[in-house]
Amino acid sequence: NLGEEKIERITFNEVTKQAVLDSLSNARDISFPLVDAYRARRALDHLVGFNLSPVLWRKLPGSKSAGRVQSAALRMICERDDAISKFVPEEYWSVNCDVNVEGFRGHTFDSHLTMMNGTKLKKFS
Repeated sequence: NLGEEKIERITFNEVTKQAVLDSLSNARDISFPLVDAYRARRALDHLVGFNLSPVLWRKLPGSKSAGRVQSAALRMICERDDAISKFVPEEYWSVNCDVNVEGFRGHTFDSHLTMMNGTKLKKFS
């Protein structure tokens, strides 16, 4: 529990005394969307990036790393693109109708065809 203490975020792009002092004088509130983005990058690094770099080191001597989230994001994009490319559209029909019941004038209900001649219909059957 932090009690009454206010927590703020500081950022700096170089590790020098002046950069750190400047960042301390320009502290800002914590942005929780930025915190969530950090957590997502960390999870992707763990799932993909950390495992990919050693493979690159073995296969491509002199390479430094697979990058951080770029490799994980690229993998996700490629997998989704492959899934879209492999998609085969199939035509199917749904039969729906509004049913009027005699004696209940003005009252209808929705009906969906699910069986035909005692056989349950499946999608694409």
